Amino acid sequence: MKKILKFTTAIVIFLTFISKISGFVREQVLAFQYGANEISDTYLTVLSLPQYISNIIGGVLLSSFVPIYLSLKEREGSHNANNFTAKIFSITLLALVGLNILFFIFTNFIGKIYFGEQVTVEQLFLIKMVLPVQLLMVLSLFLTAKFNANKLFYEPIISTVIMNILFILIIIFFSRSSETLITATIGSAVIQLLYLFYKAKTNKLTIFKIKMKNYFTKDVKEFVLMGVPMLIGSIFTQAFNVFDKVLGKGLPEGSIASLSYALKLTQLPTGIIAMGISTVLLSSLSILASKGEISRLNTEVFKSIRITTIILLPIIAIMLFYSYAITKIIFERGAFGPSATQMTSEAVIAYTIGILGTSLTMVLSRVFFATKNTIIPVFSNVVSGILNLVLAILLVKKLDHVGLALANSISVSFNFIFLLFIYLIKNKSRLSVNLKYTTKFIFKLLLTMSVTLGAIYFIRDILNPNTGIVNFFINCLLVILIYLLMVVITRLEGINYKKYVFKRRL
Repeated sequence: MKKILKFTTAIVIFLTFISKISGFVREQVLAFQYGANEISDTYLTVLSLPQYISNIIGGVLLSSFVPIYLSLKEREGSHNANNFTAKIFSITLLALVGLNILFFIFTNFIGKIYFGEQVTVEQLFLIKMVLPVQLLMVLSLFLTAKFNANKLFYEPIISTVIMNILFILIIIFFSRSSETLITATIGSAVIQLLYLFYKAKTNKLTIFKIKMKNYFTKDVKEFVLMGVPMLIGSIFTQAFNVFDKVLGKGLPEGSIASLSYALKLTQLPTGIIAMGISTVLLSSLSILASKGEISRLNTEVFKSIRITTIILLPIIAIMLFYSYAITKIIFERGAFGPSATQMTSEAVIAYTIGILGTSLTMVLSRVFFATKNTIIPVFSNVVSGILNLVLAILLVKKLDHVGLALANSISVSFNFIFLLFIYLIKNKSRLSVNLKYTTKFIFKLLLTMSVTLGAIYFIRDILNPNTGIVNFFINCLLVILIYLLMVVITRLEGINYKKYVFKRRL
């Protein structure tokens, strides 16, 4: 069982890597074709609302649907679980259609929020065309949740790769315009959804073909009770996607685009490592929770946190110290000039500070969702979302677009610290933690990172200070080798983590 889980996790991480790389190439091509200018600013601003909606509703579906579906399947069988799927799909579809109609009616109001009183006819047209994409995005995420609940992790990731490739081809072979961006966005989202429906059919996954007499059954009520608090929390945590664009409308041209490119760059390690681990983790934790095996459940969570931290730390260090070089190598070509590189690299540093917080929150939150305890993460999300907004308003005045990125990093880091603190306090009487091993692990981790940071300074400023792609990759390779050597020397993976166990059930 453990070998299968490890193999599945490895494959998911690999496919997620391919998916994120394709998404990253998509951003590179977008930067090459449009750069950081008014067109890209407008497009990314308008796109933020459907992304905001899909992140909120999709997050609820992925986190609430899977545990309830698996619990229902375990207790009452596949038929009732599929019936539950059909009900949630229908409710989601109706809610999205209603939301789209509402947004269409208030297009002018949305345009004024984004672009002020001087909003143009072209900007309003762009809003009307792009907003319905949220329906396609959310339905794709719903199918992703269904696939994940049935331990079919590969198809959703492949669908994302297909979507990114189609988007890239459209913006390459068509003229540079807002219409091309609309076509690429809608067309790629439609193809992704159709592919997922096709794979659901070939894998015999029931989505909406069951006749239902009563929608509001016990399982649906459980989903609502679990999902509504998460919905509220997500509204706050994902709000930066929208209010960053609103607060940034008075910033220099290219600021919004620079933030978007920097965010996508820093989300790459989170999306590959943390998303890959947490995707498999949620399904396995949900099964353990349904069986009442809480000790094993929490052991898996702590192992995942440890592994995520060890993998991400050298990546974070490299991105902090080589932000300008990374941005220049990846983006600076075509319409993306030196000024855009400077603006984006500054935002990269600010966003990089929050990579670990975002990733560990993603992993730790899975234990709450698996045990159907959403109140704590929701409260944490609300508080961190408010903190993000307050900091963004304060910092944007002094640091421009960098202030918006820094506000996000501080709030996501706070989110993880808050969740971890509450979790440990809540379980202090049941969680048996060997302080000796904990202290050793922290000491070895600090020692490893101290040597690694010293190596970065020596290699970058003394040994090989010249700029260039070749020297950059040589420097990164040396840093990673030194980090891995320290991991081996300190035996960072040699600690007996079996001491971290739960003696009694929660």
